[in-house]
Amino acid sequence: MLLLNWAERTWPSDDRRIITEAELRPDRAHFRPLEGFLPPAARTGITYVPVYSTVYLGERKVKAGMAVTLSIRNTSSDSELLVHQVDYYDTAGKLVMRLADRPHAIPTMGTAEFFIDRQDPVGGPGANYVVAWSVPNDGIDPVIEALMIGRLSNTSISFVSRGSVISRGGVSEAQAGK
Repeated sequence: MLLLNWAERTWPSDDRRIITEAELRPDRAHFRPLEGFLPPAARTGITYVPVYSTVYLGERKVKAGMAVTLSIRNTSSDSELLVHQVDYYDTAGKLVMRLADRPHAIPTMGTAEFFIDRQDPVGGPGANYVVAWSVPNDGIDPVIEALMIGRLSNTSISFVSRGSVISRGGVSEAQAGK
């Protein structure tokens, strides 16, 4: 799981270094970047995942920060899922973090996770992830969800937001690595 500390972040400086460091973590060995030619893929998709890193209670007088875990799940038992890009946008639609900027493979039945601490206010109540992916022609679409967990006083809040595919297509020669 990739832990993000937004209080120390500025965009876009050092993003390639941060992504490279995350790729080298032992707990992320299964979410490996691909070098050279990419495996053949026939279908691509872009999935939009709504995120609520802040929720308001009552008449917007009380605000609760939510920890967010983005989960990208390869539901295929036969083929890898390729994740081409993972972007995080704030409520105003501003790109605030690129979490993957080159193709990564998720093995069969594997999962890649990205975590944002509940103390990081950068996303806001209308934040979102956009994930670009591809699968072989007979591949199964991934399940992409965000889990939000927070607390306010002695009350816990948790819910899941499922992603929606907003674009589908074939694979260009550039994406296929030709």
